Amino acid sequence: FAWVIWPAWQEHRAVQALLDAVEEYDPQAIEEQTELLRRMHRGEAAVPQLQRALKDSQSRVREGAAVALEKLGTDARSAAPAMIGAMNDPDEFVRTTASNALERLGPDAVLALIDGLRSDDPQIREMAAEVLASLGPEASLAVPALLLAMGDEQPEVRRGASEAIGEIGSDAVPTLINALSSDDARIRLGAATALSEMGTRAQTAIPALIDVLNDEDDEVSATAAHALATIGPAAEDALPTLRELLPDKGNSVAVWLARALWKIDQDTDTAVPAFVKALKDDDARVRLLAAEFLAEIGPLAETAIEPLTRALDDDDEEVSRAAARALARIGQ
Repeated sequence: FAWVIWPAWQEHRAVQALLDAVEEYDPQAIEEQTELLRRMHRGEAAVPQLQRALKDSQSRVREGAAVALEKLGTDARSAAPAMIGAMNDPDEFVRTTASNALERLGPDAVLALIDGLRSDDPQIREMAAEVLASLGPEASLAVPALLLAMGDEQPEVRRGASEAIGEIGSDAVPTLINALSSDDARIRLGAATALSEMGTRAQTAIPALIDVLNDEDDEVSATAAHALATIGPAAEDALPTLRELLPDKGNSVAVWLARALWKIDQDTDTAVPAFVKALKDDDARVRLLAAEFLAEIGPLAETAIEPLTRALDDDDEEVSRAAARALARIGQ
């Protein structure tokens, strides 16, 4: 492999030609000049001026700069913070292209994306989470920041952070296990939620999930039970604790404990009565879950036919429809 020594004037000319193409928004010329600079191993020479162009008052120029930075790939790694800022550009094309450029940077973008998760702008936080999700295991360094983002005030950010941790996968599990013992209920909830989306990949977290089944925060308890349910039969060590806690928990938690018993051990003798009891709860959301979980069990839930039939007249339309679906699954 032989290195070619390119004269400084040629580098300067290529950079200037790229900037001219950005100014005119000439996609073909942008591609040609970025490719030339990459062949010269001098793509980074254009980055400072492209960063300035990314803040130009004319959207056409910002679009050109974003395209050029994307085409430069890892040569544009020093522009990652500027690309984060561009994710709240009023021009959708600029936002999308900046996001694509960060994705192309791969691991080199992770630190900047972590900063993006802490932005005051919810759009930047949301897009940073989305890019981290696209990076998968390469973004494992961002797991602690993503956990905090799962407590974000914006639901879109919470969803994006949860998806990102799910895409990172088993590499995130050790951090999530530690987070289950946090003093902050929001972090414990975020960890349990992320583990619930990993299914069998979260098997090493089973002991920690069992420990939080009796969490002082009901939502954490319910989500831990859901995580164990998604792991399935491999979580059999949780069965004694699930059975012990079920009688003492309110319906909002009990339905999740009962579902875990069903998913792990096919224990209809314990699960079905818990769901039938929850069908009478004052909270329509709990009644809805009970009906939906009975539908999951299907024919083995035949002892619930009578209460489900009464639930057809529920004041809440969703509950009524769910009861009808459950009866259909049971065979009525």
